[in-house]
Amino acid sequence: LRRALELKVERSGRSAWTVSGGSEPRKVEQQEPDLHCSCPDHAKGHVCKHILSVQLATGKLMIENLNDLLGNHHVPGGYLDLFNLWFQR
Repeated sequence: LRRALELKVERSGRSAWTVSGGSEPRKVEQQEPDLHCSCPDHAKGHVCKHILSVQLATGKLMIENLNDLLGNHHVPGGYLDLFNLWFQR
């Protein structure tokens, strides 16, 4: 997620996006009901940073919702410290 926040998402069709800012641009496409990415990480069955970035850009994933998913129900000022979360796991 931390890396997904730094990527740039551009629409490249009705249900497709180009995600850049990583090692190389990747194509993310909506194939009902899921998003699919051209990167090797997604090919291994993982939810990749490119898909997370598209979900953030399209409003499908909200940072505030992650607090509930991660069990951090009270975060002062709505700030989620991803650095500390990463090293707690």
